[in-house]
Amino acid sequence: MIIKRTDMDKMFSQTVARYMADGMWINTESMSGSQGEVGKIDLTDGVNVYRVLFTNSLDWTTDFGAYKSMIQVRKYEVTEHTLWNQDGEVVEVVLESWELGNNGAFTTDFNEACKSFEKRIARYRVKGNSTEVSFNADKIAEVVRKTGKYGYKKVKAEDITKVSKHFNSSGRVYYRIGVTGKSVIDIGC
Repeated sequence: MIIKRTDMDKMFSQTVARYMADGMWINTESMSGSQGEVGKIDLTDGVNVYRVLFTNSLDWTTDFGAYKSMIQVRKYEVTEHTLWNQDGEVVEVVLESWELGNNGAFTTDFNEACKSFEKRIARYRVKGNSTEVSFNADKIAEVVRKTGKYGYKKVKAEDITKVSKHFNSSGRVYYRIGVTGKSVIDIGC
């Protein structure tokens, strides 16, 4: 049996449609490409190619470069060659969203994304700041021993060299304790 490429394309499409009709969906996590796309599917009517394109990028229209995801449809003339994502005519923007943090949540409200990012930056700036604090060496040594960490079970008051207060990325306070002959130990992380 002799078939054409268009016949193979139709068979491929029918196979995908059959699986999707059975409740499956497209897994973009495994489809990333060399042009920054998360996933793409090219459809044709024989005259034009319509690329359904899912991209992630940094949006530098802000002062800080927000992480942006976009789903759009682009139109190209039929060709047998590589289609470059940026060359197609945008036919439809299905979704435009910005990341709200490292938890996988996104928002379609640009202003909400800006507020979230400013909060993350503020936390990051605080994270690097530390303040030395006065301390009672006996109490600190007791706290260090209670952690039960290997190598710290026999720490004495005279082993405590420094205590500093820090903030983690979510703004929570922790203390970094310097111990003679050992690395530091973080308490309250």
